[in-house]
Amino acid sequence: MESNEGEELLETSSASHTTPEKAPPFTETLDDAWIDNWDMKVYRCAYCNRPFVTYDRLLDHLRAWHSDDSPKIAPYEGPSINPRAHPGSIVVIAQGGDMFLETPCSPESPWATYMNGMVQYQVASQVLWIASPVFRKMFGPESNLKEAAELRRSQVFGTPTVISLDDDPQALEIILMALHHQNDLLPQVIEMKEMIHIAEICDKYEFHQALKPIADKLFLPMKDDAIKPGNEDSLLCCYVFGYEDVFAEVSKELILRGAWNPGQGLHFELSEAGTLSSSIPGFVVERLTRVRKSHVESLRKTIRGLYKEPNSQEEGLRRPCTGGNHREECEALQLGHWIQSAAKYNLNDDEMWNQSLRSISSQLKEIKDLQCSWARRLHEVVDNELDSVEGLKLSDFSSAK
Repeated sequence: MESNEGEELLETSSASHTTPEKAPPFTETLDDAWIDNWDMKVYRCAYCNRPFVTYDRLLDHLRAWHSDDSPKIAPYEGPSINPRAHPGSIVVIAQGGDMFLETPCSPESPWATYMNGMVQYQVASQVLWIASPVFRKMFGPESNLKEAAELRRSQVFGTPTVISLDDDPQALEIILMALHHQNDLLPQVIEMKEMIHIAEICDKYEFHQALKPIADKLFLPMKDDAIKPGNEDSLLCCYVFGYEDVFAEVSKELILRGAWNPGQGLHFELSEAGTLSSSIPGFVVERLTRVRKSHVESLRKTIRGLYKEPNSQEEGLRRPCTGGNHREECEALQLGHWIQSAAKYNLNDDEMWNQSLRSISSQLKEIKDLQCSWARRLHEVVDNELDSVEGLKLSDFSSAK
């Protein structure tokens, strides 16, 4: 006689049990207390492969559908392994992982040929929620969110769940390889732009601590590039991973280099977007704006006070006239020089003062220094103002690190 798992289970049931002609409805109230302490073990029917979360429910199923003379039941077909995956678009980070992270890719990316412009990474969910407080809240063991419910369902049916993100795919892949200890696959050198994307993702999902060693390896060798025009958003890397010295250097450059656009705020001519990344905290950008404004206002106040009465000035710019009997003519010459300079360099227009601090200073130093002129002292004031510019201190903020 053939023996199988189903028959062995049936032997444990009551001998007096009579099988009905059709499957009866379950009239008893099922106890769902097992949910609170379920060990995630799944019991499968040996006949139709249906899954059950308790042994008792499997027995009920066998009695109802797989006893002698019981009605036939169609074989169980679970969901496909990953119904949203596109052939060839899966990057396996963790073989046998229980989750797919899905993110769009641009036409210029290496994944541009994939269907619907999406790329998926097969990962281990536990690795993600251990490293990220954000993912822990989303689908960790104590989460009640939709993503957590889908993940638990997928673990029952053996079908990895799909989580949709909206992040740079290349940066995301580097992060996922690092988290899954695929260190031999990590690049040795990357561009600053990609490092900034990594910082954005780490800040978004709070991977700061987990990725710090990798950030040290990738960012610190190219920290000198952080202050170059076009790399303004490198400030985010410094903030996220706690590089205090580089943060001060980059922020000083931004104060000197940033122009003011009334509609956009701080503007950087060589930056790809023209403005700072929205991932940089607003309070950091506000501090940069405030410090820049204080230095610009200091120079503008100096210009406005050029021809006030000497006794009303805290520190006059004009040197004593050495022309002897020609003092009035000298005063007229200085006044004419001021009027001419104000017109030539638009010293009374906001447009002039909306430029970067460095550009403003450069134009003020172009004003010619005539005999007995106020221009030489102005040049000294400009130099002193530039020398007084200091970068921000990371310790003044609640750093992401």
